[in-house]
Amino acid sequence: MLTSSSLHSQTVEFISSYNSINANDIIITSDAYAYIAAGDSGLPIINIGNPAIPIFMSRDQLPGPSLKVFLSGNDTYVADDTSGLQIINVANPSAPIFLASYPFSGITRNVVISGHYAYVANDTNGLQILDVSNPSVPTFVGSLSIAGQALDISISGPYAFVAAGSSGLQVVDISSPSTPIFVSSINTPGSAMAIEHLGNYVYIADSAAGLQVINVSNPAVPIITSNFDLPAPAMEITISGAYAYISDWSSGLQILNISDPTVPIYVTGYDTPHNAVKTFVAGNYIYLADSTSI
Repeated sequence: MLTSSSLHSQTVEFISSYNSINANDIIITSDAYAYIAAGDSGLPIINIGNPAIPIFMSRDQLPGPSLKVFLSGNDTYVADDTSGLQIINVANPSAPIFLASYPFSGITRNVVISGHYAYVANDTNGLQILDVSNPSVPTFVGSLSIAGQALDISISGPYAFVAAGSSGLQVVDISSPSTPIFVSSINTPGSAMAIEHLGNYVYIADSAAGLQVINVSNPAVPIITSNFDLPAPAMEITISGAYAYISDWSSGLQILNISDPTVPIYVTGYDTPHNAVKTFVAGNYIYLADSTSI
């Protein structure tokens, strides 16, 4: 399900939903298209030029259940579970073109593009790095085994901050992508599912332990600065401006003010019909991947 909501001040108002897909992740572009990692439904593309009336454009069927999607230029990179990384050109959203795939052992959980490189969260196989300067021919560059499961990645400068499940935060130096180097780690009280970086802090959706805020001004010595309990397991986090938008599973969307990272403040919540797994903020609208709809 895709759910569109409007955010006015501290009130969230329901606008519309799209119920024909199993939504795991969502990206909204400036030209008003939604790209959705939709499990066994592959990569659907929805026109949301009018958020009240989402319109189906196309769907690219993929070999595995799509878990996450990242857009770089005209290309989408899809973490496709046990089918590795799938790369699709979406210059024409009505007619996406398959470019390439790259297999990984185990589960491909997430992917982030930074520069010419794809940084892949490969579950128990750690961090994988590909050169995607030519998206049609992705090339292996380097990898690093880490503790726990690599579930999500946030890149900032020469560092990759990895949400590693039961092993919390793992910090990796990627200044040389061919030889990534472990820098530090810190356990979180829950299971680190997703991560965002802003300024000197990383924000972790820590499952049953809610939000964890970690100071990484010195990446070699990360320090938990604050936390915030939530009503359900925190599955994903999106930061926009001074706000953290947390996909809180059976409790829908939870919004916190993080203008002072040491004291997160509850703003409001919005319960969705199913299980909230991803949020994307675009202007005054919030788009929620709600498991069986958006």
